[in-house]
Amino acid sequence: MKNVQVSKFSIHVCEIPMIVISQNPNDHPLKYVARLYDRNEPSPFVYIKDTLSEVRDAVPKQLNRLESQHDIHPTVIETWS
Repeated sequence: MKNVQVSKFSIHVCEIPMIVISQNPNDHPLKYVARLYDRNEPSPFVYIKDTLSEVRDAVPKQLNRLESQHDIHPTVIETWS
């Protein structure tokens, strides 16, 4: 899937929106990446920045941070739903 960089997320296009924030993924080393998911399916929509606080700014205010699940993937640091 080819990434589509966005300046903000439109979560209304998803039935059950989630945003997963990763640090230093293989396709964007030394960056933080927020990716929109619908249920457990990744979308192509990503927000890429240098800091965690910058990508958190892209998370819509109506989403809440979920408890950490460290066994998902080693680069995943936060999940919002």
